[in-house]
Amino acid sequence: MRSLVRTFCLALLAALPLVGDAQEVSGIKIKLLPTSGAAFAAALIDLKTQNPLNQLFYRYIWIDTADQETAQTVSFALNTISRGDQIYRPVPIAAGPVMLLRFDIRWYAPLINDQAEWIEFWEDLGFDPALNILITKGALDTAIRLLPDWRGSAFVKRQVLVPSPPWVQNGVEHRQKWAWRFKREQVTLADVKREEFNVIRIPDPQIDQEVFGELATLTGSFAPVVSQAYFRYRVLAAIQDKGLYADVYGGRYYEFADIRVGAKKGTDEDVLFEQLGVGNVKAGITAKKLYEKLASDRRSAQIRSDVTGFPRQIEFLPQLATTVDTSVRIISVTHDLKEDDIDVDVHPLANLLDFKDFAREVIWDRANGHHGYTAINGDGAIQREVPFNVTLDHTISHNRPKRLQPAISCIACHEAEGSDGWRPFRNDVKDLLEAKAKGKELPDIFGDLGQNRFLFDEGTNRRLSSLYRGDPEAALVQGRNSYARAVLKATGPFKAAEPKNQADIIRYVATKTVDLWRGYMYDLVTPERALRELGVSADPKDATKVLTAILEPDPKAAGVGPDGQPVIFEDFRIAFMRAGKSISRTDFDFSRGFAAQRVAANLAKLLKEKQK
Repeated sequence: MRSLVRTFCLALLAALPLVGDAQEVSGIKIKLLPTSGAAFAAALIDLKTQNPLNQLFYRYIWIDTADQETAQTVSFALNTISRGDQIYRPVPIAAGPVMLLRFDIRWYAPLINDQAEWIEFWEDLGFDPALNILITKGALDTAIRLLPDWRGSAFVKRQVLVPSPPWVQNGVEHRQKWAWRFKREQVTLADVKREEFNVIRIPDPQIDQEVFGELATLTGSFAPVVSQAYFRYRVLAAIQDKGLYADVYGGRYYEFADIRVGAKKGTDEDVLFEQLGVGNVKAGITAKKLYEKLASDRRSAQIRSDVTGFPRQIEFLPQLATTVDTSVRIISVTHDLKEDDIDVDVHPLANLLDFKDFAREVIWDRANGHHGYTAINGDGAIQREVPFNVTLDHTISHNRPKRLQPAISCIACHEAEGSDGWRPFRNDVKDLLEAKAKGKELPDIFGDLGQNRFLFDEGTNRRLSSLYRGDPEAALVQGRNSYARAVLKATGPFKAAEPKNQADIIRYVATKTVDLWRGYMYDLVTPERALRELGVSADPKDATKVLTAILEPDPKAAGVGPDGQPVIFEDFRIAFMRAGKSISRTDFDFSRGFAAQRVAANLAKLLKEKQK
């Protein structure tokens, strides 16, 4: 069987020179682009040349745009979520016009437990809309009408009983609980009950099922290939939300990067500091105690933050979980208030030693020299987004959601805007202390007002002077240089960039990464883009005409309308595409699979008619 599959793959790839050649549909010149089927075939051929002992750890990312710089941003993203202490670039695989990146999970998850978690989290990426027909609860009736004869193997997320630790309800002990699980099964859509599933995933009709099956067997994964835009969107986002969005688009940054949420002992922040080598939950060395005893390191306070617009305190701590040659071992913690925290007893400048904050942003050097990011509330619990009453992501344009989340918002603010990973900061307390030292008649700094205590003793004043007189900028300069080296090592130089941009590598990579991330979800899918993602390229002015032709409804979708006249059922999103309207990313993604079914049949028919 394997030899037959390999023969099929080779035959398919041999036909790929047709991709890119001029064709004609309804009198309009088009070019065929590589499809998901070609990407899976190319991945299988490459995988079969690899050592069988390694195949279970290999995954592929499809660069559907075949753009070199886009591939470089994928390497940046992989190293950003890496748990290892080395930087690796994924291996580029070219098969004619098909461009893939192959990587080994062990590069980015070197420990056995890390590998097991990465393998599990990677399966979440199997919902890639570019590689599947996704049938949701709301679209079940539409799917039954548009795919009347469909029956086959699909992945269905259902609620099932699974073993669990003992728990008691109404005096009865239980050892099972209901949980959502992803199962592969034979499905007939008409027999599916809406209340029994969350989402059905059917592999894209352009992917040969034998190829998919063997690739899944060799890798042990039902998501052996993932498209670059979908990969980047999910692994650089933390927000998960609920329901369908969580399944298909929910952020997985914390999961891949091993940022632990829901600590059982201590707080999430305590666990993070322990991972960074400066805390010990069991020994009672918590984040709170570290802040209280902070003496030789640096703290600053601002009347008005340039980021939040509210008062802010910033601390810099050392860390031990990275190497001397890849970073300067910095942890920065910003302490922020919420909008209605306006009394002096919670003001950072009136509480210089013990400041009760509402939210924190923590940035640190990871083991491989890249940066880690997290949002934490005032109680030390990690959050997936910063509360709106603290701040928004002001780098996002006015007509898009401004939800601030790690890692993508941090990359946008600290890197794409030109700060090279570490923003310069202002220290209003230091300015006051220096002015007083120069003889200006200014009052002593005292507090903390929030604790109703006034501190005038010499030891406290000396500690305040030590904390707030320092200037970590010299260390931040080294940190920016170290981070630039790590980013350049992950991506390599950009050929299209001007020489000066190689020195400005962080801004260049971050800007492109942020633009691609936001462009995927926030930009409308135009007729030209819809056509391209369906595997066809045409002059933009002809895109609607080509879409109209290749998305012709299946006559089998016919039915009888309320007046007894025959009608053809249509998905409203496909109708909008055929009418030349731009639609949202989610509207396109959840109708793309239905559209791909038609393209496979209609395009072949139209090209055959042209040959006659």
